[in-house]
Amino acid sequence: MKRYPKELKQKVVAALYELDNSGDATPGAIAKIARDNEINANVVYQWNSERKASANAASDKINKIKAVVDTAAMNEHELGSWLRSNGVLAEDTAPTAKYLRVSS
Repeated sequence: MKRYPKELKQKVVAALYELDNSGDATPGAIAKIARDNEINANVVYQWNSERKASANAASDKINKIKAVVDTAAMNEHELGSWLRSNGVLAEDTAPTAKYLRVSS
């Protein structure tokens, strides 16, 4: 597997973010980024997938923190109702709640 300089990957990933923000994402846009940087399009697609997965993981962490904060003052019955209505498992928020819990 060919290794690419870190600077090149950062440049390509920045171009992918710009593509997301421009609203001009047309068929072949990722292939054009690959051609412009003289690398295989499959590599750019892989970097794009990694970038999206990383963004999703960060979003999931934020959502868990928000859920814990939103439910902090609820009693057990209210919490159970909130979890069911939002499709959240108690096990998914428990580690975050334990981490955020402040002892007095």
